[in-house]
Amino acid sequence: MTPPTQTPPNTLLTPKEVAAQLGVAPVTIRLWAQENKLPFTLTPGGHRRFRQEDIDNFVNQHMNKPAPTLSVLIVDDNEEHAEFLSEYIHLMGKDINTAIAYDGFEAGQLIYEMKPELVLLDLIMPGMDGYAVCQRIKNNPATKNIRIIAMTGFSTPENIERILKAGAEACLSKPINTQKLTEILLQSVNQHGEQEETAQSL
Repeated sequence: MTPPTQTPPNTLLTPKEVAAQLGVAPVTIRLWAQENKLPFTLTPGGHRRFRQEDIDNFVNQHMNKPAPTLSVLIVDDNEEHAEFLSEYIHLMGKDINTAIAYDGFEAGQLIYEMKPELVLLDLIMPGMDGYAVCQRIKNNPATKNIRIIAMTGFSTPENIERILKAGAEACLSKPINTQKLTEILLQSVNQHGEQEETAQSL
């Protein structure tokens, strides 16, 4: 959180001074000004100047908000693979929480407790398999909007068609393509952030 400033509210600051105060590059200040995110005035010579009051308002509106946290549930009976996915997600450096369920029954409990935005779901598991887990998630009005990405070491056309019909968004083959996984995770992070901003503006 950016600490409050002691500068009088009507003080006019240069882009360089604002950048130093906010801990960003001067080019970022210029960009925010061009996008009308940060109000400014022009000097007779055409140079931008920023009021301290406007800077403080900008900080409160945009920079003091906690980053929205994305929750991802990994469902896989292969403990080594599940741990690998969890570690990989943490190494991305994004604000993502992960949990692991090693079977379908545990997945059902964690989905109820953590309400994840994304589920990485293995298809072939003992007891309740991935197809059944997917159907339960999608048939429940409280969880039907959760994104489901299936994973399998048996990516036959039949298996893929079956899980997509059950409601999964995609089916990734094992070993997982980490580039594709990263794209999916970043998309979920962005979508979650937009949803949080929309909810806060209502």
